[in-house]
Amino acid sequence: MAQSLTISFQRLTLQEGLTANYATGITQDSLGFVWISTINGLVRFDGVRCQAFTRQSGNPRSLSHRVMRSVFRSRDGALWVGTQEGLNRFEPQTR
Repeated sequence: MAQSLTISFQRLTLQEGLTANYATGITQDSLGFVWISTINGLVRFDGVRCQAFTRQSGNPRSLSHRVMRSVFRSRDGALWVGTQEGLNRFEPQTR
């Protein structure tokens, strides 16, 4: 006998904290956070709320551009974020 399975989706929009309504990439880190690259920044979703990471003018350690093209988690746990101006490495352990 087949069991019935109910699937539920949660929608994330600007109102929930996304930096844009268009995602260019998504990955999950080893701690369970979901990282979403958008055309206006990078977002970390913890299952409840979003935290935005965007380019900070004058800060050489911030993202290289506001437009994110992709996000990928490497085997060592680092996040690689491709932006319109280059590749950025983010280490969640040291932020």
